[in-house]
Amino acid sequence: MFMKSKKVYPVGSQRLSFRGFTLIELLVAIAILGLLASIVFVHLKGAKASARDAERKGEVDSIRKALAFYYTEHNKYPESEEWISVEEDADFSQALSEWLPEMPEDPFYPNLKDGDENKPFSYQYSTGNTGGHGYRIHVEMEGEAYSSHEVSSVGGGGIVYGGGEWTCGDVISYAGQDYTTALIGTQCWLAENLNIATAQADKGDCSGYGSKYCHSDISSNCDTYGGLYQWTTMMCGEASSGSEPSGVQGICPTGWHIPSDDEWKTLEMNQGMSQATTDSIFWRGDDEGSKLAGNAALWTDGALDAHANFGTSGFTALPAGYRSTVGSYYHLGYYTNFWSSSTWVRSLSYGHTDVYRYAYDKLSGCSVRCIKD
Repeated sequence: MFMKSKKVYPVGSQRLSFRGFTLIELLVAIAILGLLASIVFVHLKGAKASARDAERKGEVDSIRKALAFYYTEHNKYPESEEWISVEEDADFSQALSEWLPEMPEDPFYPNLKDGDENKPFSYQYSTGNTGGHGYRIHVEMEGEAYSSHEVSSVGGGGIVYGGGEWTCGDVISYAGQDYTTALIGTQCWLAENLNIATAQADKGDCSGYGSKYCHSDISSNCDTYGGLYQWTTMMCGEASSGSEPSGVQGICPTGWHIPSDDEWKTLEMNQGMSQATTDSIFWRGDDEGSKLAGNAALWTDGALDAHANFGTSGFTALPAGYRSTVGSYYHLGYYTNFWSSSTWVRSLSYGHTDVYRYAYDKLSGCSVRCIKD
């Protein structure tokens, strides 16, 4: 009689038991693998988008450098009041060909971001109404950190980078119109004259206080120089203020306000005027008027635009003229007047490099600039 031998396992070992996966376990495993694959795919897709965004920034920087060389030789940038795609504009490519033989092209050009015709994958360029003394380059981005990327410069000066969260130097849109902005010292100013129908003001319908006027009652003058407003119209029912900041929104966009006399003084001191000089009246200072002006093509030739520091501040004051208390128009191309939140006005003249300060009649029509809260 034979006994069946008993299998002996080494000391410390255990007998292993094998069984197959259940259907539920297989489905769970497949789901986990699918999730991991999707995570890897999203990561790779994001990495590729980030790489393309980095390429875009690098190419925009190469355009910026070529523009800096161009400005050094010509004392202005290649002019284009409208937005152009640098990939397809032959004149722009030719202007920069000495420093940029091959114009960059967006990796997704000529496609549209999200199918939106207002968001082309293209390097967009414009000098706006600066007369070639300032520019912006705009490009749509793919990454989440920035929906867009912008580069801008004024007068051959420092570069301002934008995109993502709004910063001064970026454009703001107000009542269907885009406005450039400029950081001057610690103040953020609109770099264009306000041009809004008073009924469309963010504060509410201000048309009960008056309307916008265009010089000589020609609407195209508003397109070029901005509107002219009586003081009460600009204030939209708010009281005079001499504080800094003024706290008066008036017809300015939300988050912006009408500058007070003291805020104008701060702007002038940023251009080199002394405190004591800002407190005086009539013609004051040295070359601050030339610095604050811009777009020489619109100014009548004179001491203002002949000065070496013309247009260097980024403020870009234009010779919008003014409207008298009886409705007559004067001095387009020669002078400009800016309101404050009190009746103090700042004026520039083609024949002066300094700045005029005086109290003005509220029924006169003057230009309006807004300053960031």
